[in-house]
Amino acid sequence: MGTIIWREEWKRPYESIWSVIENIKISNSISGSDLIHYLNDNKTDKTRSVRNVNKLSEEALDKLKELTNIDFLAIKNTMLKLSKLERNNPLHYFHTHLCYCEKCIHHNYHSYLHQYKLIDVCPFHVTKLQTKCKDCKKDIYHYNIAQAIPFTCKCGYQLYQTIDEPTWRNLSTFEPVLNISIKHDNYTLSENLQECYQ
Repeated sequence: MGTIIWREEWKRPYESIWSVIENIKISNSISGSDLIHYLNDNKTDKTRSVRNVNKLSEEALDKLKELTNIDFLAIKNTMLKLSKLERNNPLHYFHTHLCYCEKCIHHNYHSYLHQYKLIDVCPFHVTKLQTKCKDCKKDIYHYNIAQAIPFTCKCGYQLYQTIDEPTWRNLSTFEPVLNISIKHDNYTLSENLQECYQ
């Protein structure tokens, strides 16, 4: 596989690993399997193990950081601190099915803040988060990055598809701004997470 393209201006605050991966797939016209292969340094024996976004290795996160200049490991640690989850399973505090904002998804954007169980509105648009596929009415399990078509339910329904404009324009124009503040014991989420995108 050749070089993967990622532009600095495509970097957006609070974006989930899944969303970045889906946008890498779109902007490079590659499949999830191709990207998994790339993240594993082309080692075919590890292809199966990294399919789950929640179980990406530190090596895979480092590779994503090299590519995007986003420190996903720091984001993960910040989210753990927010909920004091250092000794617990973080998946107990985050939805395993996709929670998304329809306005955000129109910009090919999903935030990991949407997955936090204490949040039921989009922190950027203050609109109710969607939790089911509009077509099959089932939960969308977003953790499998090997899905062929980005931002798509298992039933084949696409959450949003850009037809009129190139995808890179969608990535460049949307700048998420927090409209709510998430605080816990004098720990402000927005201040600490912003540093991960510098």
